[in-house]
Amino acid sequence: MTPDDVRAGSLAGLGAFFVVGIAFWETGQERETRRWSRPGEDTVEDGSEGHYGPDPPRPSPLSGAEDSPRIFRIDDAFSLMKIGIDLGRRTISVGWVEDRAVRVIHDAPTPDAADDVLACLDDLLSRVPMGQATSIGVAVPGPVDGEAGVVRTLPSVSSWTDVPLADRLTVCHDVPAAVQRDANCFALAEACYGSGQGVSPMVGLVLNEGIGGGVVVDGTLLTGCTFSAGAFGAAPYKDGRYEHYCAGQFIERAYDTTVQEALERAEDGDEDARAMFATMGTHLGRAVQSVLAAVDPACIVMGGALRHAHPYFEDAMWDELEAFSSPQALETLSVQLSQLKRPAVLGAAALGSMEAA
Repeated sequence: MTPDDVRAGSLAGLGAFFVVGIAFWETGQERETRRWSRPGEDTVEDGSEGHYGPDPPRPSPLSGAEDSPRIFRIDDAFSLMKIGIDLGRRTISVGWVEDRAVRVIHDAPTPDAADDVLACLDDLLSRVPMGQATSIGVAVPGPVDGEAGVVRTLPSVSSWTDVPLADRLTVCHDVPAAVQRDANCFALAEACYGSGQGVSPMVGLVLNEGIGGGVVVDGTLLTGCTFSAGAFGAAPYKDGRYEHYCAGQFIERAYDTTVQEALERAEDGDEDARAMFATMGTHLGRAVQSVLAAVDPACIVMGGALRHAHPYFEDAMWDELEAFSSPQALETLSVQLSQLKRPAVLGAAALGSMEAA
């Protein structure tokens, strides 16, 4: 046997060793698909104080993305003091976010008139140390022009039309400001502080009266040309949209009850209430199939009030998901429930950081 033969045999043996090692590693990486992945112990539930897990990775640059006004990057300057605002349908919340935690929060009922909403914002902002703030971000439950900083409409305020809120906040408080859909802010919060840290692509789904969604890829929030990317609930389905069948609207319309009442009945063992959520879970499974086809995410984080009903809809949802045309997508998919409190405030603060960066 020549020296060349010995070297060739050694290389072949070494190659076989690596093949076997990789096979064992892949086996160890297999996941159960019919389960909810839980956040690690280093994630805290209370968004009012504490550390939200390990520092997220620095974002990977995307080719040609640096100058795009429709792509927002996750900022890693978590020690800076930022203001996050949740301009909710019923409640306006202003939070002071620093060192990855909501340090101070102030709430007020959402007024009915646009001028009163602006006055309410000014009052709440006067209660936080604005002199230390580096940015302001606003989560909005309606359409926005994130590039211009304009909030198009507010669902509960009929007199609100095309208000340049970001510019107004910047002029009044002398810090950079940004606005974005609240579902996008939820996805940002999970990517920065919650169950979506270090995972890509990551989708945040908010299950309330309707369905909101946001997509984060390689540390980047994808908003689309009209800042409506991720609005999966608005996609056509049956005689309406997905959110008509996969959210609180379905429970209220089809069963003439509220989500809270249905959830209480299900928790008390009411089989009709549990069947109600199972039916919703079937529709939700079909909606998630659309998410898988569009994004192929590694992780989906579900938030909103309806996440508490997951014990009653998860089996039906996974039964429907198993019919998805790409089983490989299910093998790599992790579905988690949000553990964050005040995610809209946290995500809005992260958005403000990105605009300031």
